[in-house]
Amino acid sequence: MDEAAEALDGIEAIVCCVGINGLGTIDETEPEEWNRQFAVNAFGPYASARAALPHLRKSGGGAIVVLTSQVGIVAQKGNAAYCAAKAAAIHLVRCMAADFAAENIRVNSVAPGITGPTGMFNSWLSLFPDEESRDAEAQRQIETSMQKRIVHPDEIASAAVFAVSNAAPGIIGQTFVVDGGYSLV
Repeated sequence: MDEAAEALDGIEAIVCCVGINGLGTIDETEPEEWNRQFAVNAFGPYASARAALPHLRKSGGGAIVVLTSQVGIVAQKGNAAYCAAKAAAIHLVRCMAADFAAENIRVNSVAPGITGPTGMFNSWLSLFPDEESRDAEAQRQIETSMQKRIVHPDEIASAAVFAVSNAAPGIIGQTFVVDGGYSLV
């Protein structure tokens, strides 16, 4: 972060975009995997934001956006560690927003759904054991979206850009859900 601040002559905004996933209920998820999920999905945004804070303060304020997940808001069967870690990240955003709003540092999150056609969608599908289950999951993702489609990465980027922009000065501690309506059903 220090190197980025030096190269950019300061930092006014960051987007924390980290994530790993792995399927399993709590009895199917080994403690090491549970810890790995939390290390990336919850600790990652904490570490990034913590490293950016001195630079944001030096700039007189700014914005932090954390990419979380729709399943940090709604449960997903067989995905306990990821859902819990992303829920922790969403609550971390709320806590940071409360802690730093008086310093003119706005903190929000963007909660994407399955996004494609990207490596994220393929990575998610790769967690399923065979082609038949991958095809069924791809179809389920489309059918459970109110728009009957997969969200495009540009839609996620647009939400993050808005959240860090000067067009959103009063938006603090919020989660923008960009999932095609998946979390409404």
